[in-house]
Amino acid sequence: MTEKIILLINRDAAFLDQTGSTLEDAGYHTRTASEMRGALALLSANAVGLIICDKALQDVSGFDLLNFIKKDPLREKIPFMFLVPANEQGGAFKAFELGAADYLVYPLAPQILVDAVDELFATDDDVPLPSGIPEAHPTAAANGQTSPTDDPIPVSGLIIDVSRDGVLWLPGNVQSFSRQSLYIETALFGKQGVSLLARIKRADGTFVLNGYIKEIRFEDFQKPAIIEMSVQEEEAWRRIHDDLTQKTQHQTQEAADQPEVEPQLEKTIVMSPTGIDKTAYKTGPFKPSKKKDPSYDRRFYHSLIGRQLDNYRAITLIGTGSMGGVIQGWDVALEREVALKVISYGLSSKESFREMFIKEARVVSRLNHLNVAQIYYIGTSSDILYYAMEFVDGLTMKELIAEQGNLNNLKGLEYFITVCEALYFVNQNSVIHRDIKPANIMITRAGNIKIVDFGVAVSADTVKKTTNNQIIGSPMYMSPEQVAGLSLDNRSDIYSVGATFYHAFTGQPPFQGTDFKTIMAHHVQTPLPPIRKKNANVPAALARIIEKMMAKDPLERYKDFQYVANDVKALRAHIVDRKRPSSRQTKTSG
Repeated sequence: MTEKIILLINRDAAFLDQTGSTLEDAGYHTRTASEMRGALALLSANAVGLIICDKALQDVSGFDLLNFIKKDPLREKIPFMFLVPANEQGGAFKAFELGAADYLVYPLAPQILVDAVDELFATDDDVPLPSGIPEAHPTAAANGQTSPTDDPIPVSGLIIDVSRDGVLWLPGNVQSFSRQSLYIETALFGKQGVSLLARIKRADGTFVLNGYIKEIRFEDFQKPAIIEMSVQEEEAWRRIHDDLTQKTQHQTQEAADQPEVEPQLEKTIVMSPTGIDKTAYKTGPFKPSKKKDPSYDRRFYHSLIGRQLDNYRAITLIGTGSMGGVIQGWDVALEREVALKVISYGLSSKESFREMFIKEARVVSRLNHLNVAQIYYIGTSSDILYYAMEFVDGLTMKELIAEQGNLNNLKGLEYFITVCEALYFVNQNSVIHRDIKPANIMITRAGNIKIVDFGVAVSADTVKKTTNNQIIGSPMYMSPEQVAGLSLDNRSDIYSVGATFYHAFTGQPPFQGTDFKTIMAHHVQTPLPPIRKKNANVPAALARIIEKMMAKDPLERYKDFQYVANDVKALRAHIVDRKRPSSRQTKTSG
């Protein structure tokens, strides 16, 4: 029989002892804590079936903890009861609004508390239990058989989060999978047999897989380990496994036709142009900036997890960019989720990059637009330069393309229009983004667009005065004038958006190659491959819009993003009108 464990959280040690004894006498097992950190540690180590919490804890409020729990896919179904002193009994409405199951005031008769707890435990069938040793496949068990061990199947492009306690999460890349295992590259440490959680974000929700570490391989101590996670058989894993199987089959079919692309080609680069004939737009020779060891940055970001920077507590590493890492955080003062962007370890000692990092925050802070992620605060804590910004819960367009194949539909046109209108606003405020790509466009769970990562954005006035520009951007989406190190204006962003939606509507970037020099040369010298040859279902009018956006000569492109948005709106209206039944058909059917 499963233990009925209750987590009691209160600042008063005497209250914890007295209430704990009452519940123990009623047949329950209790664990006690006085602050949020201790409570989360106990939640990670125990199969808690009910949380009973005071309204104020030693470090945060009870509402703060409740809000955190209800946003955790692993623990959101655990019933949460408030038990507050009579002199602090206000706030019941807020508690229920946040998802509390009950709100009691003490002192109260012990039996009233026990009856309320009994009632909640009677309806806790859906409370998730902690991870453990995976069960056998139901069908195989029924037949008295064990599932054969499959050879691992390689997979690419699946980024997940892994955790040992469900509180602190670190990113990982799935390298391969089998019927009962995931092989994950991650910096998370652990030993064989330790419980492990894997969190996968998809367009239809967030899935948490339970399992344990079966094996760990270290090939280089400065690089992430490869962990074999034996996954517990449950519905979430069945769905993920089926999706992975379909994805690998699709990748196998296309692999023969596609050249191998280095992951670096989708990352932002900073280079110095030397000996460039700017009139001819020749590429190279290039002098790459000095490379830094990424392992130091990785360990630096991981060291911040669990720490507090001013009013912000670092919870989970989301990912890394050209100038820093992005960490999911919690604003303990305003009780809301935030994203914390921290300057990288390698750049933190360079004054020019610190100034660029601060400039990014200032640039974004004055772009008050629904489709631009907002900046809340910039500061330094223990010599760590960071800024707090709006937390965007969703998928990048890059992830959405990988999941769906392409976005050649009405929703894709809506994304196209929204991005153009948002960047028209950005450009009108004399800002050039310089790094538009699918990875820097996010789609929230509600379907809203957010443009992120202004790390290499520049003032239009500044870039016009600069004669020795660095080559900055992502090789797969850079404009020819970016490649040549020329002065830029808003039409450079128009080219990059064209390249981004070329990728979105066809499922493939406009130019491909095995190294960034080849890709960059294509942008300058190679005619744009016809879009409809890569996806015959793309409307001819849409193909013409993107081809005009990606003209080699900036003078042949659209003047600004509003013109692009107007043409895409007209196309979308035409498509919608064609799909409507004609008036004659409507009358006939009536």
